[in-house]
Amino acid sequence: MIRHANRNTRHGASRGILAVMTLLLYALTAAPGGAAPGGNDKGKGPPDKDPGYQPVSRLLWSVELDAASSQVRPAVANDGRVYAVDALDNLYIVTPNGTSTPDVNAIEGAGGKGLAVDGSGNVYTGNESWIKSFEADGTSRWTFTQDPVAFILSGVAVGPDDNVYAVASNGMGVFSLTPDGTERWRIAEPYDRSNAEYTEIGFGPGAAGGQLYFRVNQNTRGLLTETGEEVFSAALGSDRPVVSPFDYSWHTSDSAYDPAGNELWQFTGFPPATGALVPALGMDGTHYTVNQVFRVFAIDSTGQESWRRELDENVGPPDVDPLNTQLIMPTAVTSTSPAALRAVDTTSGSDLWRVEFPAPGVVTSSRPHVDTGLAFSPDGTQAYVITGVAGGRAVLHAIELDPAIPNTSTVLRSQSINITANSIGNRLKFSGEVTVRDENRAPIARAAVTATWTSVAGLNRTQTATTDNEGIARFGLTAPGGIYTLTVDDIAKDPYTFDPDHSVLSFSKLF
Repeated sequence: MIRHANRNTRHGASRGILAVMTLLLYALTAAPGGAAPGGNDKGKGPPDKDPGYQPVSRLLWSVELDAASSQVRPAVANDGRVYAVDALDNLYIVTPNGTSTPDVNAIEGAGGKGLAVDGSGNVYTGNESWIKSFEADGTSRWTFTQDPVAFILSGVAVGPDDNVYAVASNGMGVFSLTPDGTERWRIAEPYDRSNAEYTEIGFGPGAAGGQLYFRVNQNTRGLLTETGEEVFSAALGSDRPVVSPFDYSWHTSDSAYDPAGNELWQFTGFPPATGALVPALGMDGTHYTVNQVFRVFAIDSTGQESWRRELDENVGPPDVDPLNTQLIMPTAVTSTSPAALRAVDTTSGSDLWRVEFPAPGVVTSSRPHVDTGLAFSPDGTQAYVITGVAGGRAVLHAIELDPAIPNTSTVLRSQSINITANSIGNRLKFSGEVTVRDENRAPIARAAVTATWTSVAGLNRTQTATTDNEGIARFGLTAPGGIYTLTVDDIAKDPYTFDPDHSVLSFSKLF
């Protein structure tokens, strides 16, 4: 199903934008929320296609952007308008209107390296050459030209004081503007080739007044918002600082610090020699992070473990919803799993829901991945995120967060295939296992799996087995050694439909 949304530019003639909504249901590549490809991906499945089975109840609407990527988290105004930028410097203003097709307004030449909305609904964007401001409807307010221009602009933000802040490597360095676009101050930020990329700026109170925090060019820095005077600068890992809404401490993946940069605690409960991702911080001070891209940890405000959970797939950095009830993570894309979001309960880590994103409207050999962090509606009931895809178009999605929405499923997938063998005299007794899941990765019991054994010696034998409560169908064969392949032909259970396009279909092994 495809829907169209109106779109107008502010620079001349109007033009149309396609707002995609399908009913379909990550390697998270080098996106900010990236994770390595993962999952039990034995065998190889065919490319992703669009069978059109995404539950409408959670994916509310999708708007296709012009560029292939964004990397900048969407922003949401107090009136519910959703804003996004893409890598081609386009600004998108999306106005939900109570239907599945929102009103969309797009402005060219806005800037794609940062996005912020202040309490009055004014919008701020930027790139290496300028910072721009727009009214809520996209009308231009002002343009501030950076002099000199930046080598890399790493972020734009609005502080609690309503002033504008930006981080530029070389050029003007770190600088601040008033809400009307007048320069307040600038502090040098020399370029260091090892780490100068898009980041996010955090804010919180300190002993001498408001502070801003960021990481770029190998250093985490804390500056006073009033003057730009440096409070601290330290080489602390590779992840950006996140400020806690609980006590205004700032955190990296495994540690917490006070506003002066002094360590409050460091968590030592991760498995040895493993790294954690950028954390999400709850309103109650809980520190959530992902370790080894599949272990989720909840750490309390004193640095003690509250719970941990091992997932059956790899995920990226988490976000916490404003109601402090759901921890939401982008999943890794594999040969059989499209880009998705997965939510777990903040108090226990138990599963709440999982939703997969549509295939891109433009055919591409690349797989879509979750490209940004999440933004939330003012009431905390919806989330907004952008998926990107090389050679295609990025898409802004709106997700309904209500955990009471059933995780309805209409498809069956072969998640993995495995073959083992034991010797019996001069022959082998083979055991084959096919694991069946739905799009929520839940095991499906009592599904009939039809599979065929083949060998290079010419054997061809088809069998049918029923899955157990763990979703596993087991097959057996006695034969001489050699190369054997087990291929899934069909999976059936009423009222499900077999989804071969996101399934592992065959597995081969030499015995």
